[in-house]
Amino acid sequence: MQPPLLEVEDLGVTVAGKTLLQDLNFSLQAGQSLGIIGPNGAGKSTLIQALCSQLAPTPGSQIRFEGQSLSDLPLRTRARQIALVSPREKVPPFAMTVEAYLRLGRAPFQNWLGQWRPEDTVLLEKAADQCAVTSLLAAQLSTLSSGEWQRVQLARALIQQPRLLLLDEPTAHLDVSAQLCIMHLLWQLSQAGMGVLVVVHDLNLAAQYLDQLLLLHAGCVVAAGPPAAVLTAEHLETVYSLSWQIQQDPERQRPLLLPKYH
Repeated sequence: MQPPLLEVEDLGVTVAGKTLLQDLNFSLQAGQSLGIIGPNGAGKSTLIQALCSQLAPTPGSQIRFEGQSLSDLPLRTRARQIALVSPREKVPPFAMTVEAYLRLGRAPFQNWLGQWRPEDTVLLEKAADQCAVTSLLAAQLSTLSSGEWQRVQLARALIQQPRLLLLDEPTAHLDVSAQLCIMHLLWQLSQAGMGVLVVVHDLNLAAQYLDQLLLLHAGCVVAAGPPAAVLTAEHLETVYSLSWQIQQDPERQRPLLLPKYH
């Protein structure tokens, strides 16, 4: 039996004596999308950082990629197989065009001369089109809006053709139309066989576009499973301290959520 694309067991993270994540267990298959949801401070971004080795997990934590410990994977292999889109990545403090930045996505596949191949150009053009940044290729990164920078980062990640795509709030700073386009693109990528793990604040976007959800609160898992099983009134009231009205989308058969305002 083939192991999951990503498998996490007993994951914990402690920083400066404070426990940020505790006993997280989940897996992600190739061709599946997993949404990480929860309030501010729940540990969502901490989880992404732990998966990218930006934060050290506590002893006994296990993170495996296709059955192999993530810490044992060569850096070049990681760079080829796993891509990250994060709001913590800032615009470089030097002049660089969008196209030059996107070209960095092919660096793990190039030889020591950094030779650019015709097939790399095809991948760049496809990713730019998917993320609606083709018109920005000649622009300087410093001139981009926050939403444009977000889409450019995603395009660079797609040029890597990763097996696993990690995203931390990829719809932040985007208007409603752009949010829907990005979430639909992530759905398409997972349908094509990519593993997609994404931190999302908008619960309705998570419900409509993602296969599985992991609801976090105070660094612990409250619920995990399909959107209908996770996004219950009981779970949401526990985590968000709000009452919720939950309906069913008659067309997509997915939950529709509305908080009850005081």
